[in-house]
Amino acid sequence: MAEISEKYTKKAKAVEQIIAELGADWAHILDRYAGQTFTNGLDKVEVFSAVLASDNSNGIIGSLNDRLTDGFGHMRGSRTGFEYGADLVLGWIVEDALDEALTRLEIHHRLDGADSSRDFLPSRKVKASADFVVGKGDRKLELATDLTGFWKRENRYDMRDSKFQTLKSENAVLFLIDIIEKRSAVIDLAKTGSYEVEAIPFHFVYKKPATAILKINEHLGELETGLRQLAVV
Repeated sequence: MAEISEKYTKKAKAVEQIIAELGADWAHILDRYAGQTFTNGLDKVEVFSAVLASDNSNGIIGSLNDRLTDGFGHMRGSRTGFEYGADLVLGWIVEDALDEALTRLEIHHRLDGADSSRDFLPSRKVKASADFVVGKGDRKLELATDLTGFWKRENRYDMRDSKFQTLKSENAVLFLIDIIEKRSAVIDLAKTGSYEVEAIPFHFVYKKPATAILKINEHLGELETGLRQLAVV
């Protein structure tokens, strides 16, 4: 039986560490999905557990390859079905851990994104909506994570231009977590002068226009500090 690659094993271990850093409880997160299945029939607890543990004993690689290849090419890119699914699952786990952290800090919020139902959506159903609503003013909050060291190395955060424009029009707030470095940043898109952007006509990954937020390392700081800043957005 195939083994999960070292790249995804490292990603999973980093997410496991950030769960602890956020003060979240993995067992409690799993409890949210007890008895639930994805539209494609896979048990959510089994999938989440296998991805975080980098455990292919239940054939998770084959299951996700079979179910997330055809019809998912636009979102999947060059990744296999398993890699695409694992990236989604790891992202959802971080969202759930952030949800617990905001609850711990008694910061008003709720999950609000198109994928808050935690299902593998085909590209036609994926929307550029923010992940959370947060604060007394119910500000849109978009969570972004880096599991590869790209932000620190390139000193920028790239996103699809269509998503950036949608979030900016909503005066949304970005909450960035560098999972490798365990740092975070809060970028208020309503405060135009507080961040610097660069238009990218054709992005090498997205294959479409993108926007880069530059000098990202100047924004990143202590994880807990960033969390507490969300109380006053």
